[in-house]
Formats: sequence, C-alpha cells, structure tokens
Amino acid sequence: MGGRLGGPILHDKLFFFASGEIKERAEPQLLGLKGETAANVYGLSRDEIAAVRDSVISKFGYDPGQYDNYTRDVKDFKIFLRLDYNISNQHRLTLRHNLVNAQQDNSVSRSRTFFSFEGQEYIFRSLQNQSVLQLNSVFGNNMANEFRLAYTQVNDERDYQSTPFPSVTISSLGDDRRSSLSFGVERFSQANALDQNILEITDNFNYFMGNHIFTFGTTNQFVTFSNLYVQDAFGTYTFSGLDNFYNNRPNRYYYSYLKPGGKERAEYSYVQLAFYAQDEWTIMPQFKLTLGLRGDVYAFPDEPTENKDFASVFGLSTKDMPSPFALSPRIGFNYDMFGDKSTQVRGGIGMFAGRTPGVWISNQYANTGADYGRVDESRNVPSLEPDVHKQPIPSEVLTTEVNITDKNFKMPQVMRFNLGIDHQITEGLIGTLEFIYGKTVNDILFQNINLKYAVDSATNTRITAIDGRPMYSSYSSGAPDVVSNNYTSVIKMSNTGKGEQMSISAQLQKPFGQGVMPNLSANFAYTYSVATDVNSATSSRAISNWQYNHAVDPNNPKLTTSLFSISNRILANISYRWVYDKNSAISIGAYYEGRSGSPLSFIYYTSSNITWDKDVLIDARVRDANNDNIWGNDLCYIPNTMSLQNGMWQDEKMILVNGDQTYKDPKGNEMKYVDAMESFLKEWDGLQRGKIIDRYSLRQPWRHQVDLRLSQEIPTFSRQKITLTFDILNLLNLINPDWGHQKYVSNAQYSLFRFEGYDKATGKVRASYFPNTRGNKADDIFETSDFWSRWQMQFGIRYSF
Repeated sequence: MGGRLGGPILHDKLFFFASGEIKERAEPQLLGLKGETAANVYGLSRDEIAAVRDSVISKFGYDPGQYDNYTRDVKDFKIFLRLDYNISNQHRLTLRHNLVNAQQDNSVSRSRTFFSFEGQEYIFRSLQNQSVLQLNSVFGNNMANEFRLAYTQVNDERDYQSTPFPSVTISSLGDDRRSSLSFGVERFSQANALDQNILEITDNFNYFMGNHIFTFGTTNQFVTFSNLYVQDAFGTYTFSGLDNFYNNRPNRYYYSYLKPGGKERAEYSYVQLAFYAQDEWTIMPQFKLTLGLRGDVYAFPDEPTENKDFASVFGLSTKDMPSPFALSPRIGFNYDMFGDKSTQVRGGIGMFAGRTPGVWISNQYANTGADYGRVDESRNVPSLEPDVHKQPIPSEVLTTEVNITDKNFKMPQVMRFNLGIDHQITEGLIGTLEFIYGKTVNDILFQNINLKYAVDSATNTRITAIDGRPMYSSYSSGAPDVVSNNYTSVIKMSNTGKGEQMSISAQLQKPFGQGVMPNLSANFAYTYSVATDVNSATSSRAISNWQYNHAVDPNNPKLTTSLFSISNRILANISYRWVYDKNSAISIGAYYEGRSGSPLSFIYYTSSNITWDKDVLIDARVRDANNDNIWGNDLCYIPNTMSLQNGMWQDEKMILVNGDQTYKDPKGNEMKYVDAMESFLKEWDGLQRGKIIDRYSLRQPWRHQVDLRLSQEIPTFSRQKITLTFDILNLLNLINPDWGHQKYVSNAQYSLFRFEGYDKATGKVRASYFPNTRGNKADDIFETSDFWSRWQMQFGIRYSF
C-alpha cells in the first residue's frame, strides 16, 4: 500500500513531493516429512524430528522450537520526501530524503536435505536514512555545474528470537545419509550488527565549446564502519548421525571468544577519491566520439590491531593496509550511418573499476588474531555445553583465525569491449545486435597460507593423489602439520588476472505509437553468454570464500565456469492498450523469461568419523580428498564404468566400497548401488569420466516464467483518474500445477560420493555411493522452490490527482 503527493508551496519557486509505501508479505515454506506426500520431502519422519526435540528439552532444558510448516514474514516501510527550489533562472536547489525501515524473518531453512527448527529464526532488521542536497547551476551560455552532497546512514542487525543456545547441526541422516538437522541460535547470527555512515561529495562541471562537451568532475566517498560480527559466539557443534547426538559425541566444535584487551567491534573507515575528465566530441553530425579518463584513489586511514606474534611467523603485519590506485581510460563512439537515425553503430573499449569492496576489506579489521580467539576442534571434541557463557576452551587449543590483505592488493577492475548496431527494419520495428567482451584485470583470490603442501621426503616433490589432486600435509603424529598451530586458518586476500566474460545479444522491438498497430508494443531478446573465474566470491567472509570454493586445489583454483554464468536467456513481452470513451483505457500485457539453470558441481561429502576398516587406508587421519581439513569443497573424481576386481567394484582410480549393497528404487526395482550409480551418471550429458569434474561444469534445470497484467484506467474529474491493476505471477503454474516450477540444488552443489580415504594397497580413492531415495534420474536431485514455484495473484488501485 502506498501513495504520493506533490505540488507548489510558492508559485513557480518552491515545490514539494512526498511518497510513502508499506509492504507486508508472508511466504509460506511448505515441506513434507518422510512418509508424507509433497513437492519436497525431507529425509526424517515427524516422529524422528519430535524425538530430537524431546531429547533436547529433557537433556538441556532448551526448546528448539516447532517443526510444523513455517511462514517467513517480510515487512518494509518507505518514505521519500523532496523539495525543489528555483533560486533563479540559473540555479536550482534540490533537497531529498529517503527512509527505508525493513525487516525479514531468516534462518529457518527447510528442504529435502536440510531442516531447521523454528527456534533458529532471527529477524534481519535494516534501517537506512539518506539525505541528498543537489545544486544545478548554469553560467553564461557555455558552462554548467552539478554539485551533490549525500549522507547515508545504514544500521543492520540480526535479532535472534530464541533464548541463547549453541548452534547444533546433525548430519548423515535419512536413508541416503544426505540429510541434516539444525537447532539453536544460527552460528553466524549470535553476534551480528553493522553500522555504516557514508558521506559522498560529487561535483561535475560541463564546458561547451564548439563541437566539444568537456566534463571535469570528482566524486568522493568517506565511509565509516562499526562491525560486530562474531561467528560461533555461543559455540557451534556438529554431530554425525543421531546415535552420536543422543550420546553427546560431537565430531566438530567451533567457538570464538574475546581475548583480554581485545576490541569487541571492528571499527574503521576508508576513503575513495575519484577524479575524471571526458570529452564528448561531435566530429561530424553523424559521428560522435567520447574520450574519458578516470582515476580512483583508495585509502584506509585506520590501522587494524597489530598482531606481533603473527608477524614473527608469517612476515606479514595485520596492521598494514593496501593503498590501491586504479587508472581507467576509455573511449566510445556512436555513428549514425545514414544521418537519419535509422542505423546506428556504437561501441567502445575501456577499463572499469567498481566500488570499494568494503565488506571484504573489513575482514582484516575483524580477524587480526589479537582481538578474538578461535577454536576449531575436530580431534578431541568436547561434549555439547548448553550454557553459552561456559563454552569450553580446550587447553591444548589456543588458536585463532587471521585474515590478511596483500599489501599490493588492487581493487577489482575489468577491461571491457562492446560493439552494437541498432537498425530500424521498418517503421515501428527496431533490431539490435550487440557483442560484449570483458577481460579480468584484477579480481579476488583467497588462499589459506597456513596450509603446507605434502612433500615426498625422498624426492622432495609434491605429493598428489592418484587422480592428480595435490595433497596438503595437515597431519603429522596426530597433530595438524601447518605453518603454525596457533592459527586455525590464515586467509590471505590478493589478486588474480584470470577471468573472462562474453555475451552476444539480439533484440527486436516494436514500440508503442509507431508503425502498424500503434497501440501494440512488443519486445523479444535473446542473450548467449559465457563467464569464467577462479572464485565467484559469494560471501562477505574471507574464510567462506576460500573454503566453499569448489576446487581441486583451493590455494590454486583453476579457471572454470563462473557461478554467475547463465548461458542462455530469453526475454519477451507483448502489451496492447485499447483506448475507449475518450480518456478511458484498458491495457493487457504478458511477460516471459526463460533462462538456463545456474551452474552445478559434484562434490565429495565426508563423515569426520570414518567407519570403514582403517587398516586398508594409507592414512586414517585423512578425512577429506586433499587433506586441507575442509569437508565440502572437494570436487569429485568421476569414475569410468566399474568392474568387479578382487571382490571390489572399481575402475582405474576409484574403489566403490559399498557397490554390492542393494536397495529398491521408487518403482520397487531392486538394484545394486554400483548399478544405481551408473544409471545416474549416464543421465548427465557432457559429463567427462575418468577425471576430476570441473567446477560448475553442469547445469541446473531451465527456468520459465510467464506473468500477466491487466490495467484499467478510469477518468474522474479534470485530469484525475483511477487505475486498477490485476497481476498474475507465474501464469504457467495457474494453468497447470506441474508447470512453472523453479528447481535447484542448495549452494549449487550435489554430494555425489562420500569420501572414505585412500586405499593402502592401490592408492585409489575409496568412496561410497548412496542412491538418491527419489530415484536415479538427473531431475531427482533437484528441489522445487515452494514459494516461487506457485502462482500468485495481486490487485492494485491508484488514484492520481
């Protein structure tokens, strides 16, 4: 619901405008439990989930919350105010203010493989105020200036709703051992608030001289942060299986705690100063050339806390920040081939730098190792302690996490080239063809410099697994073999020049008011694109960007498909406006989007307590494929067709240790696990076998959506009118309940095999395959987005006066 109002305060001098909007939306999250019928069915039954809840209440006195269907609420309130003052014919002053007060329920996540109790809910609250003062001036006949002063204040926080309790996750659940269950205060929301203050000063001066329009300008940002972010402040425990949970035997424990004298919040500021000049040169009436040069200076005047112990080990200082400078030249042109605007060729090439990635920079201020201690224990894991104020700090674990930024770090920058042509095919029909190519100049690279590669002492060469995967030397005599045992991880942010983007687009447009049927408008566009990178960097946390980047070697990631690469996209819309009875009109429009699914990787998943016979393993302490002690980022080796050798199903590099186990598929057919695996792998076109799969080399299903809008304009008095609107979102699902579904896998990954170590006799990967309980088709691994796969209907009314 919203409204707007505007008008004069002083005739021809002072004007006001105000608008406001209140929005509330409820998003039901429907999920079936084992034994029930639904679009998505979770791997545990209602009785099994109830048993976990009862156990938590009886053992720890904590109610993890309900497990019935959950509804996420989204609310926001917006106000926009504006004053325009005509000081004189040469000067106009504008003052505007924008307020957004929003909140959204979060963290209760439920899918086929993951279920969280309602007690995990937190409310994300965001309050934003922005005031802008703008002065537009004209000096004589050939000069103009725009000055803008903006101040923005943003306050974000996560407000957890349950009583304080550690975050708990139980994995390896369900018949296929792919399901997880979670309760307690979500680990990243136990202490999470961010306050930002941004002052922006911009001035653009235009000078008109003959065929030239010169622009000289500067835009400057002064930003301050106050960030409270302590992951695992109440403690986080993970369990492998229900038996271990009921017996209070966690397999991993995380805890972050404030050190004596440490700073609770990371408080810092940064400055971005930009200066630019541009010449828009009309060489001839039909040809315009634009030349530009921009320079960006970045500065971080506040030093992070110094950690002298860290400097003595790694030779890097936690207080040192980079001072990047980016120079961005560019040139563009527009050519009206025949002088009648029927055919225009346009293009350009240049360097482009984005805004300061402040949240990534903030990691160094928040994780110096001098402010917070960090426990990450996977060997001698303590029992779950329910009191958040009494979380154990094992005496032998005095570690912490450090984030460091390369002193020569440069802000992300890309070189981009584009060439396009717009041609009026006939009156009222315009065709466009465009090519865009981008080459990464500076992108983000994250590495854990605390890790050491495993080296063969006899040959002094790096050790690689049988599939070519580089191995890390994480264990020696049962203790972590890293650069320093005082650090759980040391994540360094630096640059890479690897990465490309390319797209080809074709479009046909039929605008309103032109050609045949002037009341009809239509548009059709198709884009083919390819994008590659070494890390798609989806998280604000340095550690997450490193440990969740699917890779053969996480410290030297390969250039592969980007998570943001959408190969094919089709957009189409058509609308018709029928005017009757003078100012009355009815409009109808249909809008279609179809696009390739997001990329997908096959990865290993790992149980921290390997239950197979340790006597057959090269090293029973190797719990993940490359020994970096991170479970869930290792790309799978995809085996060739397996054969029975020496009583084991295997190919040249993998042994399927449970290949002879049998199960019944959803149709009742009994088959061996090895046959189920083979049936599933054959479903994927282009899947290369006998090698480690490339990151994001597979695709999730296409998405199709059709929306419909009806609009009725009803005149009232003078030039006033009422507009009624009726929208159907996802019309396909209204027509057929099996259409319009959006299918996906969480985190763009599917856990194909459980890693079980390396075979002592052959060096081969030992792996388990657990067939998906829904079947062996490729489509069976995908979940259906419950809310966005349903049709929705909305009505609107607006009175304009």
